[in-house]
Amino acid sequence: MKSAVFVVMLAGCLLIGATPDPSPNDVRSHPECPICGMDRHQYAHSRMLIDYQEGSVGTCSIHCMGVDIAVNRHKTVRGILAADYAGKQLVPAKAAFWVIGGDRSGVMTNRAKWAFGKREDAEAFIREHGGKLSVFDDAIKATFEDMYADIKAVRDRAQKRKARAER
Repeated sequence: MKSAVFVVMLAGCLLIGATPDPSPNDVRSHPECPICGMDRHQYAHSRMLIDYQEGSVGTCSIHCMGVDIAVNRHKTVRGILAADYAGKQLVPAKAAFWVIGGDRSGVMTNRAKWAFGKREDAEAFIREHGGKLSVFDDAIKATFEDMYADIKAVRDRAQKRKARAER
């Protein structure tokens, strides 16, 4: 009996000194976006996780998720999770409350698309930053509508950086 109490107390002491890993499991498994190379821990508020029958893929944003799904159209999508902008935990993308637009810069896109696990968090964001309350299908549609302009903007910025470096 005394040894059991000792083990429990020792375990408790060890846990008190332990610092939890701030990276969710999906970020440890998929540390960077396969499309753009961005650090998914840094973009934990916008990251997405695609569950293909063939395995999962973690992206930094809905933009890169759209690119991955378009490129891998032959793969079977079993589900998609999106980061809750407010809490950074993953939620089912179809069940999330999406905000399209507003004054916050998007990730890999000019027109932001943010997921929220709770409607009240999405509405609070809209009151503070603007945007329109939407569903996942609207966010995906907006992602593909914005794709040309977003890719062009990324390429233009890269060309400007290259030109400055060559001077």
